[in-house]
Amino acid sequence: AQQRIDWRRIPGYTDLTRAFLSVFARISFQQFPAREMEQAELALLTTMPAVIMNAYVRLLYRRTHLAEIPSLVNAVLTVESWLAELHAKHLTLGDAFDMAHFCAGLDCILQTDQHLIVSRLLATLYNYTSVFAGKNRLVLFGHLLLEQHFYHLFCHWDDNVRLIYNQVLLFAMLRTP
Repeated sequence: AQQRIDWRRIPGYTDLTRAFLSVFARISFQQFPAREMEQAELALLTTMPAVIMNAYVRLLYRRTHLAEIPSLVNAVLTVESWLAELHAKHLTLGDAFDMAHFCAGLDCILQTDQHLIVSRLLATLYNYTSVFAGKNRLVLFGHLLLEQHFYHLFCHWDDNVRLIYNQVLLFAMLRTP
């Protein structure tokens, strides 16, 4: 049987994590093979999900430009890979996760007219609803998707965005605890 390791109890782990995140914030991703960087990101993410995800989200948002479509696509795909990893390991983002900051970035993406990106973001949230629990779930679905974006997404000009949003409303919000 595989046991979970409490990485925070290992001497020096917190210092190594801070050092990795510091280097991660300053590097140019072209210096490293993409697959190796992604593996390092995901391995670190599962050790302390909320704390590491906070740092990752801040770095990602700093590097994302709303006016550049490739930058938006990269942001959504990156968040999707993080959520997929947490989902695969049956982890959730606890109260230490800065959901307000995360939702502020999602809010900016949802306001764009890039219907394919909005569709992908909604599909990602639909597929990985189990990662969000408690207050985080309420903020994401109740505040962001229902209060702030209901009319915009429910009456969206693109059929696919409307369809995915309705799927989120009907199934994702109700199905997971």
